[in-house]
Amino acid sequence: MSSPLPAHGVLIQLENTGIYLIGKSGVGKSETALQLIPQGAKLICDDAPELTPGSDDKQLLGICPKGFYGLMHLRDLGIINIIELFGKQAFNKSHAIDFVIELIDTDTIEADSPELQATLLEPEYQQWHYQTWTIPGISLHLYENRNIALLIKTAVLQFNKNNKKPRETEQ
Repeated sequence: MSSPLPAHGVLIQLENTGIYLIGKSGVGKSETALQLIPQGAKLICDDAPELTPGSDDKQLLGICPKGFYGLMHLRDLGIINIIELFGKQAFNKSHAIDFVIELIDTDTIEADSPELQATLLEPEYQQWHYQTWTIPGISLHLYENRNIALLIKTAVLQFNKNNKKPRETEQ
């Protein structure tokens, strides 16, 4: 399945991979990104990165607009500054978008329902497109007691293994 890449999402860098978290408003994209920052993720842009071709035109870059560096909007907390709270190592101004993860709210579906169980047996791999770029992705279903941050980190490690992408080295 191929879908257009939405303009609104949270771009993070995890394991040297640009992860674009997408989903409906209020699904928890920013909160999920925040959970990954203490685990080594870097915020690129919360809500709407500017999308532009990379220097070689082979990659789609997400760039944080000036004035929004390190800022994240969280329900109940308002706007927080990731750089002030976690240090400048928790933020990058830009990164290629390598992998899309769609967060799907399953509040209306019971966790043990046959409808949801059928979708959880196999990964929902997808292709997202933006102009001439096609970006691989996966859907993750949200329901109570599911550790989405851990699942995202695992999905990224699996993606990198399958694509022979080297892990980020500690500095």
